[in-house]
Amino acid sequence: MKLTYTNFRWGLSGEYETMVVEDDKVVSRVGAIPTEARENSGAVDLMGRYMLPSFIDAHCHILPTGLDLNKLNLGSASSKEQVLDLVRQRHSEQPEGWLHAVHYNQTKFSCGTHLTLADLDLISSDRPILLRHVNGHASVANTAALHMAKVNHQTKDPAGGHYRRDEAGNLDGVLLERAHEYVTSCSPLPSVEEMADAIILAGSKMSELGIACASDMMTGCFNLEMELKAYALAAQKGCPIHLRLYLQWSPVFGPRAMDPKLLEETINELHSQPTCRVDGIKIFADGGISSATAAIYGKYLSSNPAKTNKAESER
Repeated sequence: MKLTYTNFRWGLSGEYETMVVEDDKVVSRVGAIPTEARENSGAVDLMGRYMLPSFIDAHCHILPTGLDLNKLNLGSASSKEQVLDLVRQRHSEQPEGWLHAVHYNQTKFSCGTHLTLADLDLISSDRPILLRHVNGHASVANTAALHMAKVNHQTKDPAGGHYRRDEAGNLDGVLLERAHEYVTSCSPLPSVEEMADAIILAGSKMSELGIACASDMMTGCFNLEMELKAYALAAQKGCPIHLRLYLQWSPVFGPRAMDPKLLEETINELHSQPTCRVDGIKIFADGGISSATAAIYGKYLSSNPAKTNKAESER
């Protein structure tokens, strides 16, 4: 099918142009067609609107984004009280299972300090509640979430992570880096079908914003085999964007890595879908600034920073 679009301003130059598209591919771009010729050409008149090339997102998290769209979003909260009100409301409306919240950000609070498990336990100490930091490197958990992860006051910090403690040495619910990852991983895993639906949901939202291709930079954060199958299924079901995957180092080369033969077979199955492929490996070298886990020269001025940045910088 061949279509001609005219009377638009090319977004990179601002000049009026005409474009011919055939079988969903641009075959030519020329200057503006005079008004009288345009009226008789059968071209689609874009009435002077701007046209831009579609965007490529080179670093995002497609599957987690899709899953997060169904979680409680705390991005609008600028105080501890607002966060707790939103969590309390979600707990009342949806009382079953883990209560996951995203876009928690203590740097918006006037005090600049984190919520703790004591704050969340006032909402529920029986139902797991986990607030994930906006940078993805930290979270705040209540007692039930720590219990589900079998984390207690005697639990030692994992390599490259930190369970923050109060002055008495007791856990206060703030989880940094690997500690955050470990507790998060103890929540129920979505199925391959649920993952595929989440990928399509994220892809649809990206497509609405003009994104045509996106690179997922943490494939394997849940279960590498399941995720690769989910991306293949999402592409098969018509995900509206092209999918580029960067696999986390650990499930490919780590001590509990996926079987190489199975990995190769799963990737080959994925590559049978023309809009989806594996493009590389993701390696973490550091932490995040707003959670005070990134290695820096000097010291963080925020209150209660991570105990050390040394372990994270050596990962």
